[in-house]
Amino acid sequence: MSYVWSTEKYSNYSEDFETIEECIKEAKNTGCKAGTVIWIGKTEEAYIRQVDLTNILEDLHNAVYDDIGECAGDWYIEDIDNQESYEKCEEAINDLVVKFIEENGMKPTFEKVTDIEPYVIK
Repeated sequence: MSYVWSTEKYSNYSEDFETIEECIKEAKNTGCKAGTVIWIGKTEEAYIRQVDLTNILEDLHNAVYDDIGECAGDWYIEDIDNQESYEKCEEAINDLVVKFIEENGMKPTFEKVTDIEPYVIK
């Protein structure tokens, strides 16, 4: 786990530091004076396994409907009867997307900042 800091709660966070104390020291070194409020949060890896199979099925249904017409209107591929099969397929799609992202050097270089708390410089 690492920590980041900013003078604004929701933007422009610093590089990662190992401790809260290091964040405060760096804030002082960059000109934050006593009494200044800084925001410090924990970092987490950006979670990219978020492909939703239902959305893919809906998009496919709409594309086929646009291409074929009204006769495709009753094709309800979004109705999921076999939850186990659905979850297995969704996991495989997420695996494929993550593999593509990694193989093409597109892995996120950003992190999610959580547990953001204010700290007053002393």
